[in-house]
Amino acid sequence: MENLMNYTNTLSSTISKTAGVEQFIVHKNSSQFTEDHLEKHKAVFNPLTQPEYFNYEHLGLEYVHTILMDKEDLNNIAQSGQRQKYRLGMNKSFESIRRDVNEKGIDIRKKMTFVVVDGQGKFIDIFSGNTWASVMEGTSLRNRIVSVFKTNKNFTRSNLIKAGVHQNGLEKPSGEATITDVKYAIQEIINTGEIGFLSKDAGPEDRATYATILVDAIKDMTGKERSYIQDRKQYMDIINDCMNEQLDDKALFSVKNGVDLMKFLNKTSNQYNNSRLVHYTSFSNSFAAKALQSMAGDWINFRDPEKNSPTSPDYFNYEKGLYCVILHGGSPDVVDPIGWFFKKNKDFYDQWIKNLKFIQSDLITGENIGENSRISIYGVFQPIKDLDHILPYLSVVTMDQFFDAYENYYLKGKILNYKSTYGSNTVDSDDSVD
Repeated sequence: MENLMNYTNTLSSTISKTAGVEQFIVHKNSSQFTEDHLEKHKAVFNPLTQPEYFNYEHLGLEYVHTILMDKEDLNNIAQSGQRQKYRLGMNKSFESIRRDVNEKGIDIRKKMTFVVVDGQGKFIDIFSGNTWASVMEGTSLRNRIVSVFKTNKNFTRSNLIKAGVHQNGLEKPSGEATITDVKYAIQEIINTGEIGFLSKDAGPEDRATYATILVDAIKDMTGKERSYIQDRKQYMDIINDCMNEQLDDKALFSVKNGVDLMKFLNKTSNQYNNSRLVHYTSFSNSFAAKALQSMAGDWINFRDPEKNSPTSPDYFNYEKGLYCVILHGGSPDVVDPIGWFFKKNKDFYDQWIKNLKFIQSDLITGENIGENSRISIYGVFQPIKDLDHILPYLSVVTMDQFFDAYENYYLKGKILNYKSTYGSNTVDSDDSVD
């Protein structure tokens, strides 16, 4: 690896304090990058000034040096490599980058192209800068500025994909890979075969292990913590979809939103059809206060004769009817869906009761708010196949049924072959906590 102290020395010896930004711009019609261009680039773009672009030892890539390379040699590497398995389709910024180069020239302060060499010193791939390499084809320059990384014991094709996606994310305004890029890359990682495949009847432990591998892959690609990833519906959906493709039967069911859940329930059961005296609706169990706000919105709309006319076939008599809320959790945590199900719903209900007590005791006095039996948290949607022997899969279970299962199965560790890792819970099926 290059001596890091050289960057400081190069900075003071090669960069003029008076020449301004022009000293970093190379015209697209120039014949080649010079050694002076290379030294200026290394002085401002290196592991000291931009460490996030170079620290990939854990993914099997160690920075060696930055060099000048003939463009044909770089093209040969591109032809033999993975052909951009880090992004779906062409970079949407390609035209703007090309236009910027044509109008303003090449700014050598920016990242160029990153390549990989194996243990024998053979160049095997470009893992970042494919778009830049394509843009450079429209210039007259016969060589390229290239940063070289060598493989170490952690190197795999899967890890190379993770590093490539992470690099792409660094170039985005948000500094994070897009959901589309992550989804594409996860499938590419699975396609390598390096992480194996689920058997079609894989049990909960095997699925949890596989899901953890994919969560950690997203962690490497995005730079986000595991808890952040497991709390994001988009990431859980990506992993759940990939796992379901390998299983005979879906183990987890994702809910897009409350409207979609009610459509699903009405297709599979006649129990939740709305009428003039009963109204079913569904809210996410993420925030009790938000559910209360949504209920207030319904309260306003149901009292508006223009929105809820007695002559309408969808009319609901709010004054006399039953208003029933069904909770859903969106997309289950693929690593610990059972812990997610019980803890998320329990946390919601606890916060719900606190909100009602606040309204009744401190916000409004003299009325029994919260004791109106016409308005209720009717139950929760059960989206986990492994709980089917306790609570029916893809059904709505009442709050009484939920709390019975929570207290007599979940807390007592009586769910077979199950250990919770969700949140702060640690409940082992072999360890009763009576």
